[in-house]
Amino acid sequence: MPVLILDRVDRHQAGIYQCMASNGVGEDVTQQINLHVLSDVLHYCCGNYAD
Repeated sequence: MPVLILDRVDRHQAGIYQCMASNGVGEDVTQQINLHVLSDVLHYCCGNYAD
């Protein structure tokens, strides 16, 4: 199964997103997802973000 990883998102990026797939054969496929951001806490140390 394909996986999409989003790094460094916060609550401001939450919402409905649309994904479209097309390979030139048949009809395009479109699907909406609702992105929920559970936490917007970032840890910052020594010039870098850390988990």
